[in-house]
Amino acid sequence: LRVSQWSISSISNVRIEGSFEGASFLDKMQDPPAKSVASSPVIEISKETDSVYEGVSGDVILQDSAKGALTIRSGGWKDTVVWNPYGNEGMGYDSFVCIESAKALKPISLGPSEEWTGTMDVIPA
Repeated sequence: LRVSQWSISSISNVRIEGSFEGASFLDKMQDPPAKSVASSPVIEISKETDSVYEGVSGDVILQDSAKGALTIRSGGWKDTVVWNPYGNEGMGYDSFVCIESAKALKPISLGPSEEWTGTMDVIPA
C-alpha cells in the first residue's frame, strides 16, 4: 500500500474519476466496515471517507477545478483506496485527498523464487 496525499485547492473542487462504477468497495467508515457497490464512475467527497475499491486499478484521475488534473496510473496493484477526514479542520481535510494504489483486500502470495512488482506513475495534465 502506498500512502499518497495529494494537495488540492479545496475538497469541494475535487472529483475523482476512474472505473469505479459497479465496483465493490469496503466502506471503512461504517461500524462495522461494510461492502457496497459504487453507482458512479466519479467520486465526490462530502463526508469523512475511507474506502477500498476492489479491482479498480489502471488510471484514476484527480480533477481539481482550480489546480487541474493529475493521473495516477497503477500497474500490478489491484485496488484503489480513497481517504479524506472530511470536516476535521485539525487534519486539514480541505487541503488534501489520499488516492492510493493498493493490494488491500486480498493478499499477494508468492512461492519460492516468484516475484511481484507494483508500479505507480503520477502524470500531471
